[in-house]
Amino acid sequence: LSSRGKRKQPTGIEYMAAKPERQEKKGDFCRR
Repeated sequence: LSSRGKRKQPTGIEYMAAKPERQEKKGDFCRR
C-alpha cells in the first residue's frame, strides 16, 4: 500500500501539472 500510494502521488501531481499546462497552451493557440 505504501509503495502504491507513493507511486500514485507523483503521477497525480504530474498529471495535474500537465493538464493545466495543456489547457493554457490550447487557450493561447485559440486566442491567437
